[in-house]
Amino acid sequence: MRHVKRSSVTPPASLSKPSAAVLKERDEAVAHYASTGTASYKFSKYKEFDVKTSLGVLFDYKCAYCEFQLGDGMEVEHFRPKGRVDGEPLHRGYWWLALVWENLLPSCAGCNQRRRQHLITTTTTEAEYAVLQGKKPTETAGKGNHFPISGARAFVQSDSLSGEDHDILDPTVDNPEQYLTWSTGTTYSIVLPSLVDYASTRRALATINVFALNRTHLVQLRSGVLREMRLKATEIENDLAEDAAHGGSEFAIRNALRRVDALKRYCEPNKPFSAMARAFVKAFADSLATRIENIED
Repeated sequence: MRHVKRSSVTPPASLSKPSAAVLKERDEAVAHYASTGTASYKFSKYKEFDVKTSLGVLFDYKCAYCEFQLGDGMEVEHFRPKGRVDGEPLHRGYWWLALVWENLLPSCAGCNQRRRQHLITTTTTEAEYAVLQGKKPTETAGKGNHFPISGARAFVQSDSLSGEDHDILDPTVDNPEQYLTWSTGTTYSIVLPSLVDYASTRRALATINVFALNRTHLVQLRSGVLREMRLKATEIENDLAEDAAHGGSEFAIRNALRRVDALKRYCEPNKPFSAMARAFVKAFADSLATRIENIED
């Protein structure tokens, strides 16, 4: 998950200037929720073509939560659920935000939907992972209608949202780098709380758990990228060490730094799992800089 400025993309016209179809749907929803019925209104105009296009451009066609490349599999996700809120039986959902641009994010099915999924930890071994692959998952994970908060929850349109401190991170509002970090020295790439303080840890854990950011398929893909970067980093270190053993040269150092710059391609916004890549490359670059200083000394 990486921070994205929503203002970098022009809001979709169908919502910002709203179209006749959107206005009609809004009016119907107001009338629906003014009634005494309990059924949710079936919105559809939040996933118009221009909305999906704007969300795709905003997040480089990746899931806002896990950075999986979406292709044609984009789901338009409501950060505040539109139909109901799990754990709040009297809540009818944040229906008044169903057609609001600021409440919409692009998501993959694994992050957006509640489904049975295996979850991986830092202690999961390759043998244990292989066993999981052959077992039917029993644990349910994914966002669905989850929206945990601290503070006073808004139940109706006239309630203020300012009293809600959402526990899960919104990558267009929060900076995930302040809350999330990545396992190092482990077989698999596991996202973890950065452990800055209790409040930050609580939000990090809520985000990891609600979006199932350590589910098996996602961890497998993320770990594949990590292995590629580790291999390239090891080659850089080995070549530099071999050159140092033969007296060292400025050319070898410059070449090593150029190869680190090449590694930064994994960190580009359109690349999958760029937040993880950025953390890895920064740690490696810092370590290599210290090593080069020692060589030069």
